[in-house]
Amino acid sequence: MRGKSVVPVLILVLSLILGSPMLNAASLQVLYTFIGADGGAPDSGVILGPDGALYGVTAFGGDYDNGTVFRLSQAQGGVWSETVLYSFSGLRSPSGGLTFDDEGNLYGTTYYGGYYDCGDIFKLTPDGSSWTFSVIHEFQGWELWDGCHPEANLRYDQGSGLVFGTTVNGGHSLYPGEGTAFSFGKNPVYDYAVYPMQGKNGYEPLGSVNEWGYGTTWAGGKYQVGNIFKLGQAGKQVKMKRLFRPNRLGYNPSGELLTQNLNGARAMYGTGYGGGTGGHGVVYQLRENPNKPDAWSMHVLYSFSGTDGDGPYEGLAMDGAGNLYGTTSMGGTEPAYAGTVFKLTPDQSGKWRQTLLYSFTGGADGTSPRGTLALDSAGNLYGTAISGGAFGWGVVFQIVP
Repeated sequence: MRGKSVVPVLILVLSLILGSPMLNAASLQVLYTFIGADGGAPDSGVILGPDGALYGVTAFGGDYDNGTVFRLSQAQGGVWSETVLYSFSGLRSPSGGLTFDDEGNLYGTTYYGGYYDCGDIFKLTPDGSSWTFSVIHEFQGWELWDGCHPEANLRYDQGSGLVFGTTVNGGHSLYPGEGTAFSFGKNPVYDYAVYPMQGKNGYEPLGSVNEWGYGTTWAGGKYQVGNIFKLGQAGKQVKMKRLFRPNRLGYNPSGELLTQNLNGARAMYGTGYGGGTGGHGVVYQLRENPNKPDAWSMHVLYSFSGTDGDGPYEGLAMDGAGNLYGTTSMGGTEPAYAGTVFKLTPDQSGKWRQTLLYSFTGGADGTSPRGTLALDSAGNLYGTAISGGAFGWGVVFQIVP
């Protein structure tokens, strides 16, 4: 009997040391649970505002059940409260994460709406204790080739003052429906630029364009499972830089590529929804050849197998020590298979160790985390789960690694 009782103890100890997916390595706190009238289905994560509050969108709920822009702030005593900044009407449905500019204006997109029902770009301008809403660009799809149905996060580039994003459909008339990358400045009427996709260069970009001008497409390319692309001249096709194959290197990339200057060389990090040696998606690294600028090699850092996560769908966050954080839309150790939060830690030999920070139960803690995690200066992680929670409308959560 004594010899048998040692086995589970050894397994428990090894799981703590090796970061096995048997136990959660971090605690999760639900900061806010949506009830519908205040928003529902937060599918794009949250961002940290200049005031320390959390900002995000919900695809449904609000006054007209067409979605909301919301703000979460923490009062004394640690209680978080929500303020609805705007409730959408007119069949609009906000999608993709928000971004702030240097003047404190907030930008986002809707998947539907406008004359062509291709969505629009909106702006919220702070005005004392309130916000003024305005539509600054309506996508017209094939009419103006400017794109249709934006789904990715917007990204404000401080150096140029431009905002970048993508649309999953629309684009040039020669390549209809394959999507675009776009940018705009303070006056989108005159300084809106579009970069059309083409099948061989990829199509359906689900992530935004990073600070170096690179992005991913969910589909397209030689093997129809996605590409890495780079922006070129405005109005011209994007340039294919790396293609995916349906194999152990992963496929169907989505989410914005994370950048890092690594020992004088450039590196980027992303996720592939499927493939890998475990068959349930990968986290990969792209490293630039120091002797051949803009030539990239791909290395899989981790392959998911199901209980440790399944279907990584979003971008990654990195802390000051070089650790990576992300989510999977499914998988985990709970029976609900409702998604995970994970951490990848590099060692001196260049290998990466995965730690399962949290497996969602599909109950009060939410189901299917979405959006790139927001990381604060204290190392806390913030994100959203698209459904679940006490009322089934999703939650905003915090992870303390």
